[in-house]
Amino acid sequence: MPSGAGTDGDVPQKTAAQDDALLCVARIGRAFGVRGGVHLTLFADDPDLLLREDGVLDEKGNFLFRVDTLHWRKQDDYTAEIEGITDRDAAEALKGKKLYLPRAVLPVIEEEDSFYYVDLIGIPVFAETGGAEIGEIVSVQNFGAGDLLEIRKSETLSARGGSFYLPFTKECVPVVDMTARRVVVHLPEGYLDEEKKPS
Repeated sequence: MPSGAGTDGDVPQKTAAQDDALLCVARIGRAFGVRGGVHLTLFADDPDLLLREDGVLDEKGNFLFRVDTLHWRKQDDYTAEIEGITDRDAAEALKGKKLYLPRAVLPVIEEEDSFYYVDLIGIPVFAETGGAEIGEIVSVQNFGAGDLLEIRKSETLSARGGSFYLPFTKECVPVVDMTARRVVVHLPEGYLDEEKKPS
């Protein structure tokens, strides 16, 4: 699931903590058919990762289930059959469930302009205008309308702390320098006047 936005230089060495990290590789959508099928949005480059004999995990690293079959429909939309899910009601109960895999089982990234989102956690964030440090990345979220960086405000920006969300687009995040561990963001005028929450 390499994902990137403009980085200069090589991807840094993985740490033991990163290697143990869990990466969200898919999210289950609505039911498909009446025999327990589901729609599934894939966040990984290789769909076969979901068909591993060891199955997929939840956000805490617990075994969830095995994905028996996976069929591409369009873009990142697939339909899947899941072991033990045999009717529409059971499939509907899984809607919104996120599927995770250990970082260690995913391919090593060799491209200079690609990275896993987990690599962004803890990286300092600087304003494009003025260059002041405004915080650090604490998560990458997707609530259905695109990827969002969750940025914890620095003490110099807000004595009250807290965090805000910024769309993870080239326009809003023009620089992701993994070598220097530095992200530069473009904040629209007044963006931090009120706390931004995902819609």
